[in-house]
Amino acid sequence: MKLKSLLFSGAFALLFVTCVCGQSNVTIGLRGGLTIPGFTGGAGDPVSSNYSTATRLGAGVFAEFKLSELFSIQPMLEYSQEGAKRNGMQALIATGSDPQLAGAFTQAWQGALASAPQLGMLSQLGLPADFPTAPQYLYANAKRNAKMDYLMLPVLAKFGWNFTKSSPWRVYVDAGPYIGLLVNAKNIVNINGSVYADKSGSALIQLPDAVTSQIPPSMLPTLTGAVTQISEGLAGEMAGNLSGTQDFKDQLHTFNWGLEGNLGLQYQINHHNRVFFEVGGNYGLMNIQKSTGNGQYLNGKNNIGAATAMVGYGYTI
Repeated sequence: MKLKSLLFSGAFALLFVTCVCGQSNVTIGLRGGLTIPGFTGGAGDPVSSNYSTATRLGAGVFAEFKLSELFSIQPMLEYSQEGAKRNGMQALIATGSDPQLAGAFTQAWQGALASAPQLGMLSQLGLPADFPTAPQYLYANAKRNAKMDYLMLPVLAKFGWNFTKSSPWRVYVDAGPYIGLLVNAKNIVNINGSVYADKSGSALIQLPDAVTSQIPPSMLPTLTGAVTQISEGLAGEMAGNLSGTQDFKDQLHTFNWGLEGNLGLQYQINHHNRVFFEVGGNYGLMNIQKSTGNGQYLNGKNNIGAATAMVGYGYTI
């Protein structure tokens, strides 16, 4: 309901301003097309780096106030689908930033000790008190698509030139700041296989070498096999927990701000009607995460932005 109210309020504000102006140098219109969003940043953080672009959609309404033959001001209200995708072996989550996840390793091990008496001898062979230690990150061969939708309000300074004085064709550029409101933020994760302790596919729980060297050869297969079974069970549980659609809006800043710009080609059909095609983009100047290492899928620091390709229609009052 809030989103609808914001959309209607913004559209009404644009219409109100145009009606107040009520002159032939005011144009209202709409535009829509493709957004090609992506993240920048995330350096040094395997959870939030190495994303690639993912094609989505965007649309908006605008009012253009022509102040001279060359210059006009154009506020807009637009809905922009943004985000990014990542495929292949990748870090899914930082375990150290999630106490519940880190604790799952200890709980799994304690439960295994209670149900498998043959593991009892391990406690006598110098295991560290905090064994098993959770890996720093969980890795998996996965497809991950982060989708973030913003309601944006840019105000653009627009410069345009007709090909000739009487030509219906006009080229223009525009640029200016925007403020954005985060509407949705979801992560869609599909894990192919298991979850591992690193990129090489190491098991989540492994006996330290100092311990395995003390295990009698006759017992080694039994004990290491039991540990492997525990690790595989835990990895399967983690894969199930991390798969699916996760809402992480509460981990991101509600507001963002940045810059938007476009290069366009316009055709004037008649005095009142025009169509146009433009390419451009927007880039947020805020880090979207509230904090780093928060135990969610998007840790670290990222800025968000998108290249755009839009078609539109304008009506001059």
